[in-house]
Amino acid sequence: MKKAIKLKEIMIDDIDKEIISFLNTNGGIIYKGIKDNGEIIGVKNELKDQYDLQISNIISEEISGNGRLFITHYYDDNNVLVIEIQKGNSKPYYLKSKGPKPTGVFIRVGRSKRQATEGEILQMIRDYSNISYEDEISQNQDLYFNDAKKYYDYKNINSIEQKMFTIGLKNNKNQYTNLGLLISDENPMVVKMAAYDKDLNFKYKKEFKGSLLRIVDTILNEIEMFNITSAIIPENGLIREETTSFPGKSLREAVLNAICHADYSIPSNIKIEFFDDRCQITNPGGIYRYNLEDIMLGIQSYRNPKLLAILYRLGYIENYGMGMIRIREAYKGFNYNDLFVN
Repeated sequence: MKKAIKLKEIMIDDIDKEIISFLNTNGGIIYKGIKDNGEIIGVKNELKDQYDLQISNIISEEISGNGRLFITHYYDDNNVLVIEIQKGNSKPYYLKSKGPKPTGVFIRVGRSKRQATEGEILQMIRDYSNISYEDEISQNQDLYFNDAKKYYDYKNINSIEQKMFTIGLKNNKNQYTNLGLLISDENPMVVKMAAYDKDLNFKYKKEFKGSLLRIVDTILNEIEMFNITSAIIPENGLIREETTSFPGKSLREAVLNAICHADYSIPSNIKIEFFDDRCQITNPGGIYRYNLEDIMLGIQSYRNPKLLAILYRLGYIENYGMGMIRIREAYKGFNYNDLFVN
């Protein structure tokens, strides 16, 4: 993945925020001494020591988190100051004067920086301190598991009451976890599904609630009505060719991917929308820790590993980390960047 590049003709007052935004995202390069039109002017020799000192002070005095290992700066053959910043491994990085809150934490979106939201900061803290949303104590401790019991009984798996601790629905203090909340009848997450005509009027609209197990099972059956089979008669008129709106298991895999990897700490919903020319699936939270190119290479990333284990045990998923690869295989010949939005 190409690193973001920031071109600057003069040193800027908020260089500390720029560096933080790169540390908190995917790294990047800042050039000092290049005009916006690409003209190289370099840095005057008498200013080099001043800039070196400024950058060193920013890294050691103004930014919280040990970012020194991920930042290098030097002057190239054209006297252009080059600041190379790698993705940090101790996020969130923030301004010491502001603390780990939106006014002190910055991330990059495209070629621009912006303040991180409280939710994004919390997710960074979870990701890089091994704190899992699944394992946190549920604020609702009055939970029931009637739906989950039916699915476990149907699969001839030991009663879910016997597995509360082993699968992570309760912690060692006998408290229900957030994973328990998701599997319970009281699960607050809602999945919305809709279909539109060519004028974007609703043809179908439905919400799925209850245990996440019930939601998964019901939706996987419901989406089949939108995977329409059609036939093409070739010119030779011999054997007709049947095609579906969404080839192979691509639609099923996309829905399961959205449910398995959603960020359930964000108060939002999963949406599945069918248009005349596409299905659009959105869920809270981006790709976990990596980017789309990494995932397509087979790098596995699990935001909710215990949820995946439950769905695997119940037979809803076959192999961890294969969903995106199966979708790509189903759409051979297509540019997968047209299929996914990170």
